[in-house]
Amino acid sequence: MNIRKIVSWSACCAAAVIVAGSGAQSTGMPSVDLSLGPLTVTTQAVNVALALSVEFPTAGAAYRSSTNTYDHTQEYLGYWDPNSCYAYFDAADTSMLDGQYFKRTGAVDSNKYCNTSGAGNGYSGNVLNFAATSSIDLLRFALTGGNRVLDTADKTILGRAYLPSNFGFPDGTYFPSKQVAATLVGKVTPTFANPSGSGNFAGNVFFTNCNDLLHVGNTSSGGSCTSATSATNNLGPTVADLSGTPTIQYFASAPTNTSTATYVIDPLGRKQWGKTGGTTTTLPSGSDATAGTLVPEVATYTKVKTGTASTPQSTGDPVTGYTHTVVSGTNPWAPVSPNPSFPIPSADTASLGFSWVAAGTSGNADYEGIAAELNDDNRGDPANQVASNSKKIETCYNKSSKVEKKVRKNTSFGTASNTCPSGFTDKHSVNQKTYRLFKKVNTYKVVSSTPIYDTYDLTPASWFVYVLETAYEVYGVKKTIMKAFVQVCDATEGPTRTDADGVRVCKRYPNDTASTGVYKPVGELQNKAEGVRVSAFGYALENGNGRYGGVLRAPMKFVGPQYRDTAGFMQSNTQTEWDAITGVFVTDPLNAAGGSSAFPSGAPAFTTSGVVNYLNKFGRSGTYKSNDPVGELYYETLRYFQGKQPTAASTSSLATAAYDGFP
Repeated sequence: MNIRKIVSWSACCAAAVIVAGSGAQSTGMPSVDLSLGPLTVTTQAVNVALALSVEFPTAGAAYRSSTNTYDHTQEYLGYWDPNSCYAYFDAADTSMLDGQYFKRTGAVDSNKYCNTSGAGNGYSGNVLNFAATSSIDLLRFALTGGNRVLDTADKTILGRAYLPSNFGFPDGTYFPSKQVAATLVGKVTPTFANPSGSGNFAGNVFFTNCNDLLHVGNTSSGGSCTSATSATNNLGPTVADLSGTPTIQYFASAPTNTSTATYVIDPLGRKQWGKTGGTTTTLPSGSDATAGTLVPEVATYTKVKTGTASTPQSTGDPVTGYTHTVVSGTNPWAPVSPNPSFPIPSADTASLGFSWVAAGTSGNADYEGIAAELNDDNRGDPANQVASNSKKIETCYNKSSKVEKKVRKNTSFGTASNTCPSGFTDKHSVNQKTYRLFKKVNTYKVVSSTPIYDTYDLTPASWFVYVLETAYEVYGVKKTIMKAFVQVCDATEGPTRTDADGVRVCKRYPNDTASTGVYKPVGELQNKAEGVRVSAFGYALENGNGRYGGVLRAPMKFVGPQYRDTAGFMQSNTQTEWDAITGVFVTDPLNAAGGSSAFPSGAPAFTTSGVVNYLNKFGRSGTYKSNDPVGELYYETLRYFQGKQPTAASTSSLATAAYDGFP
């Protein structure tokens, strides 16, 4: 089914008036000959007025039945490609949408299923069209390519109409919940975890709509529109929480998301060469435009000795020996080798003789002694021998024989003995001359020792193994409600997507026949832009029946970058409604913000104008007109073709809110 053929300048919820010729806006034309169908014109532009009955039911569900159950044998048209599969959330998105949209992952299989071998994953586009499409979406899709909630030179996201705020949740009349039978769950939808137990959910799945949101759950009631934890959304996705600050980690292959972390490929495209922990005997090599040329690190070396040195060549080199050098002078103490493995040569450790060394400390018995105690082993140098002329000391004495041994009690020099000879155990204090005592010790050469280290040539024996790693941003996760948004016409879908009759959905800009450029979704307004002038009528945004008729929302003009004049020549359009190079819609082609004379005096300031913008964006606040005097709307459209002014009652005393943000 070709929705563009169905519309053919008239569609649901809109009355289209088509008049041939270029003088439809002239005065003095009291009657109009209306055609019953589209006109074919070759030299003059066709004037088309879109009489849009923009009351709230236009945003109701496009597909309704007695059971509102998905029929897999039927093709449902809409923003999603019925023959493609979609995953929700684009973690790599850096736009204001924070990745909250559906993204195509591949084509359905021969059974029009997803999640099977050879097919994409996630949701079938056919089931999403059935579940989320509103009636006005089909008209927008046919005429403009759809309502763009994100429109940049390299990305297009279409958004389902914002549902009226007076719809219930769920709304059983205008947008009832849709269900998918359990037998199709996991085929046209993802496989869901059981929200009330273990394993996978095995029942019917329900889609419930509100605002620009799409709930998915195992029930069609309970909770609220904006609560992600509502019962109606208990099968909703858990996605990356892009509001936080991510950490950066590097991986050799794409990491798998977990219940607590989502990995997003680094938008800066950073890469590095990372060690794997293994080694190889083959010199690694590699080059990458981002990570640069690999500079491998040696893991082990083969050493070939070339000599010795007094300092190590590398940290941790072992000492392989010592150089011993005799220093001028002597040392009374025996030399000690710095390492038993490398002893000082015996020639340098032989005694050179002896020297006298003062013995003991003052107050001890071996510090000084009497003449009877002096001998060749303790007297040392006689010049330094005298310590004092007289000192009272105790000697060993025999009281009965009155014989005194000239030996001090407690002073067996160099021993621990403190006893007197037998028969001389009496104590006798006498004044004796004492002498400083010395020890005789050997003397040796003074030797210094310097460590010896081997020097060597290093030949790499093995290297660490490296792998090219890509940076990922690591985010936490959150439960979310899906937006009824979908990315369309990317580099993969753009060249191939068609409707059921083979009509292409996407057009390449700036030149559809070129091999490069960007794709944008287009409708009949773009396809017929060179030969059609278009205007748009709607209602003032006032509830009830108090306001008469309809109002002009966008004056008659060409909408594309070029148009064909009456002589058949192409001319540039200064009020184009999309960019000729990128296909991006122009926000204010009529310069409403600049105070264009096309708008009535006293009207509020506008930032948006044009046929395309009004058609795509009326109702964007969730407020729609409640009653539709469609006959009066049609009549005001005819007056416009006759060159007459609008009926005064249709435009008098309009409040700011009645403009709905449009001229």
